[in-house]
Amino acid sequence: MRARVAERLKHQANWTPAPAPPAPTTPSLEARVATLEKQVADYAKRIVALEKKAA
Repeated sequence: MRARVAERLKHQANWTPAPAPPAPTTPSLEARVATLEKQVADYAKRIVALEKKAA
């Protein structure tokens, strides 16, 4: 068994590493601001709905 393993280790590996994944892109400032504005609008709608429900 050792002889077989030694024989296999003499040859280079027959594989290539996977290509690197693409670098993540960061959203632009405008896109980030738009996302935040949408979140704030959604929170405001929730607050109004809860205030109406509590009244």
